[in-house]
Amino acid sequence: PVMLQGGTLDWGITPFLPPVYKKLTCPKSYVVLKNENHFGWTNLAAIGKSTTEVVAEGNPELIVRYTIAFFDQQLLGKDRADVLKAKEPRLDVWKYDAAQVSSKK
Repeated sequence: PVMLQGGTLDWGITPFLPPVYKKLTCPKSYVVLKNENHFGWTNLAAIGKSTTEVVAEGNPELIVRYTIAFFDQQLLGKDRADVLKAKEPRLDVWKYDAAQVSSKK
């Protein structure tokens, strides 16, 4: 399983993700967060805040929510369709192809 993440303001990485995504086999997902730059995946979001505060809102919350749901589904066999198939207005792009989802429970 592979999940690619990018941000609409991450011009150095995100533009190169769609062709990579196309070449991947399933299961795979691709998420682009609105108004996020390359530093959204670093500790800069946590300056002056606790980890709990950081992941409670905004893009860090989305990064954690979608990453955990994807790995719960793919590695633990949990049904996480509630997250993985839901529309989220804070995402610019969300693709999820689970054609080869693990069947272990």
